[in-house]
Amino acid sequence: MSRELLGLLARHGETALNASNCYRSRLDPPLNDNGLTEADRLAAYITKKYKVYKVVSSPMLRAIQTADAIAEKVGCKVNQDRGLFPWALGFLAGKDKEQYDHILRFYVKNPTQEIPDGESLRDFEERVEDFFRDALKANYSEAPIGTLEGGYDERGPFHCADCIHKTAPSQPYCIHSEILSSVQMKDRAMKVHGQRVVQINLQKGCCEYVKPVEEKESKIQLWVTHTSIIVTLGNIFEGKRDMPETGDADVLPGGLAEIWSKDDGDYEIIPVIGQEHAAEGE
Repeated sequence: MSRELLGLLARHGETALNASNCYRSRLDPPLNDNGLTEADRLAAYITKKYKVYKVVSSPMLRAIQTADAIAEKVGCKVNQDRGLFPWALGFLAGKDKEQYDHILRFYVKNPTQEIPDGESLRDFEERVEDFFRDALKANYSEAPIGTLEGGYDERGPFHCADCIHKTAPSQPYCIHSEILSSVQMKDRAMKVHGQRVVQINLQKGCCEYVKPVEEKESKIQLWVTHTSIIVTLGNIFEGKRDMPETGDADVLPGGLAEIWSKDDGDYEIIPVIGQEHAAEGE
């Protein structure tokens, strides 16, 4: 199996809790001014370097704000998934990292021990592994043709992933109300199973609103998440157990890492940018 870039892991921008070196966990602070700037810089970097076809975010506000900035640049919607929630640290949320480090280390050394009002490290690791086991199997080339994932991009007011229904491989139809009433599409209108539809041509682009994208670059997924997810996923790939709430030196707020398949079939995470690189636009 040859090496292949499978996806990107983006860490949300800075919040007040990041700046004060406190555990965030399931607390939901917004990005601060620095974090908003980091999100914009990260979006510009990703747009320049990669072809992203899907953005999936943790439902936490700081991640959603970061994902929105990126999705606006790359031209797709943000999907939320609870599998990207950070480690639930219970009573430790909001506490100073240095002061409570020894307590967190206890739960790392005892991974089946549930943190009061939170979850055990073992449960968190299993959640992360289950999410990415499925997520890394996704392949845009297998997505239904006629959707953004399958090779079509938005070039106007409508999004083809929302309005194309493919009844058979050779019979793609659009049911968007604006397309149905379009003069341009009048000659293609017909009824299928009693429903008025417009037949479209997926090879040449279906209409004035949707055009086929050029296949010059490979397309990958982007997951916007938290340091605990990124560090834990790396631990799983490398068969070790480091502190999930550390790793700032590798992926700082507003940072980015790549997920690669290796020749032996395993995976690895390669940090690409941290806060300082994003600021420089490298």
